[in-house]
Amino acid sequence: MQNITEQRINLAALHRLIYKYGWSDLILTHISSRTSQEQYLMAPLGLPFNHVNASSLSLMLFGGLPANENSQPVNPAGSVLHEAIYRARSDIGCVIHTHTTSGVAVSMLEDGLKCADQMSLMFHKKISYHPFSGISVDMEEQKSIIANLGDAACLILENHGLIATGQTIEEAFWNYYYLEKACEIQLKLLPAQAQLIEIDQRIKQKTQQQHEEFNTKKSLIQGIPNNAQLAFNAAVMDLPDDYRA
Repeated sequence: MQNITEQRINLAALHRLIYKYGWSDLILTHISSRTSQEQYLMAPLGLPFNHVNASSLSLMLFGGLPANENSQPVNPAGSVLHEAIYRARSDIGCVIHTHTTSGVAVSMLEDGLKCADQMSLMFHKKISYHPFSGISVDMEEQKSIIANLGDAACLILENHGLIATGQTIEEAFWNYYYLEKACEIQLKLLPAQAQLIEIDQRIKQKTQQQHEEFNTKKSLIQGIPNNAQLAFNAAVMDLPDDYRA
């Protein structure tokens, strides 16, 4: 796990990237990074993503309480969703939740997301669904969130939006980037009303495993652990450096 200073910088950068790609939803989208078994970082409620920097992030205790006097209140729905995932999955270090147009649209489709192209196959049998039951502020809903997530990397909140996770901030960004793209591609296909080319189940499983090996477990670049890290480093190059403050 990265130290908290590195996490603050990378999480601030992630907020700026979410804004840059048009995935933010005024003040209602929320992302976080786990700093310990009982604490995580999240942006204060009301702070636009393009204004988030390392020092503005709130350190929160599980239960939605600020960990220190410098931490401002965060989105309560964010606390419910993120804490549920962190409590259940020790392998997860970052959670991204959005309400993008494409993500919400796919979340409303009865058949959900179709993993039918090379990149979306990274989610083959790695995505789950959670039925809509109103705005997620009820602590009791944490139980069903955990049950529905299972061991998946991503969760589609039906009639609501998308959740992507990762062991690191960089991995969560990678997963979310391609989850969002998969949703966009599926919506592009809907008007065609044509039969998709079917991919054999064995090929789907093989492709998912190839993605997992190359994208999150190894890299061709010395000093870089995986493609997720490499992609994150490339994405932040165009950001103004003030997110580090």
